[in-house]
Amino acid sequence: MISMLLDAISKAGTIALGGHVRPDGDCAGSCMGLYNYVRENFPEKEIDVYLEELPNTLKFMKNTDKIRHEVTEEKTYDLFIALDCGDMGRLGFSAVLFKKAAVRFCVDHHVSNQSFADQNYIMPDASSTSELIYNLLDYGKMSVETAECLYTGMVHDTGVFRYSCTHPSTMRAAAALMEKGIDFTKIITETFDEKTYAQNQILGRALLESFLFYERKMYCILRYKRRDGFLPGKSETSGWNRKPAETHKRYRCCNFYV
Repeated sequence: MISMLLDAISKAGTIALGGHVRPDGDCAGSCMGLYNYVRENFPEKEIDVYLEELPNTLKFMKNTDKIRHEVTEEKTYDLFIALDCGDMGRLGFSAVLFKKAAVRFCVDHHVSNQSFADQNYIMPDASSTSELIYNLLDYGKMSVETAECLYTGMVHDTGVFRYSCTHPSTMRAAAALMEKGIDFTKIITETFDEKTYAQNQILGRALLESFLFYERKMYCILRYKRRDGFLPGKSETSGWNRKPAETHKRYRCCNFYV
C-alpha cells in the first residue's frame, strides 16, 4: 500500500524539501535520505533541498553538495515537504517557498508540532524524523546512500540508541538499514563520537564554567565572546551539550549560550 507521502510525491512535478534552522543529524539525514530516494526512484521529478550549512561531519552524505543555502528565485513548487520542523518559523529562509507551494506536507516527531502543513504526518513517539521517513518509503527501493542518511539521522536523535525515544521498532529499522550494507561503525564514529580540536576546547571551557545548584541541578555556560578573544563558530559548538548530561547523579542539566 502506497504511503501518503509517496502518494503526494507521485502527484507533484516540482518538489522542495526543507528542515529546521541549524540542521542537526536527524534534520540533515531525513532531508538527504528523502532527496536521494526521490532522485533515484522518480527521475522525472524536479526536486531541490533547502537547508542552512551542514556541519562538516554530515557532508559525507550523498548529494549534500546539491543543497541550496538561499532562495535565489521565489519559484512556486507543486509540493513542499517540511522535515523535522515543528512550525513554519523554524524553516528559516525556506519558509517563503513553503508558503507559496501548492501543497504543503510535514513529517515530524516533535510533540510541539503545530500541524502547520496541509498534510501532516506527526508521530511524537517516534525516535526521529528519519525513522518516520524510513517507514514511509519503499524499503525495497532504498539505495545504500539513502540508508546511510536515514541511519545517520536515527543515530543522532537517539544518542546512538541510548535515549528513551529508542523503541524496538527503532532497532528493527536500524537493523534493516544495516542490511543495505552501510558502514554503520564509520557513521557513528565520524559523525557522533569524533570531535575537532576546537570542539574539545569548547567542551573544556564549558565544563570549567559549570556549577551545581541545590537539588543537583547542573548549569553550563558557553560564552560566545570572551576577554581572551576566543570566539567559537556555530559548527564548533554542536554536540558539546551532551557531555554535561553524563554527570553522575545529576538530575537536571541546563546549558546556556551567552
